[in-house]
Amino acid sequence: MREDDSNDLSTDEVFIAVAAEHRRAVIDVLLSDPAEYSLEKMAREVATRTNGTSPTEVDEETLQRIQVRLLHHHLPHLDDQNILQFDVEAGTIEPDENVDEIDPLL
Repeated sequence: MREDDSNDLSTDEVFIAVAAEHRRAVIDVLLSDPAEYSLEKMAREVATRTNGTSPTEVDEETLQRIQVRLLHHHLPHLDDQNILQFDVEAGTIEPDENVDEIDPLL
């Protein structure tokens, strides 16, 4: 989190990134298993972590609601900060260069 390197996140950007529960859950998923995720799979993982349920217990309404919030709000924000790469057309999410900067805060 050095402020002198343009690729690194500023302290404010880090705190904004972890301010929302769903963004923290997305980052936690990517830090736990740095793989490529579909939007649906990520939404299910976020629902599991934020609701304290198993992936099979997530109802469709909750899954849809989280997918919409991720798609239109949280994933674009994290993509702008190079915390993850979000390919809207393919519907895929994977870790990016700044994801490790968030790890000490989670």
